[in-house]
Amino acid sequence: MDYYLHHVSPQLSRTPLLYFIHFFLVKLKYNRGLQLPSLLNIWLESLQSCDVDLKEYGQTEFDMFQQGLVDWDFTQLGTWRITRFKYGSSPNDWCIELEQLSDSSTESPGDMPGGWIKNDQS
Repeated sequence: MDYYLHHVSPQLSRTPLLYFIHFFLVKLKYNRGLQLPSLLNIWLESLQSCDVDLKEYGQTEFDMFQQGLVDWDFTQLGTWRITRFKYGSSPNDWCIELEQLSDSSTESPGDMPGGWIKNDQS
């Protein structure tokens, strides 16, 4: 059976793996105890059980990033970026690390459309 695991969504430049990371970040908002390595391991074990070559899968994901076909920045709960992408033939060989570049809870929203105009002339 042939799977096309590298389909890129035209809206967000995401493959299924990147949507998986996106889902992790969204769920992180509600459950700070979630850990990407354990969830990633489940994802990779599922692929491996379907006879997906994980080394080839990882190489293709990395190549797509290098070619600018996908985006490794995420804007859930601030801005996150993949800073380390290590892969191999076993789920245990994989390591994906994210860095939070900004925190949306500390950023100023700026002027709100339809909001009150500040008048400093008292």
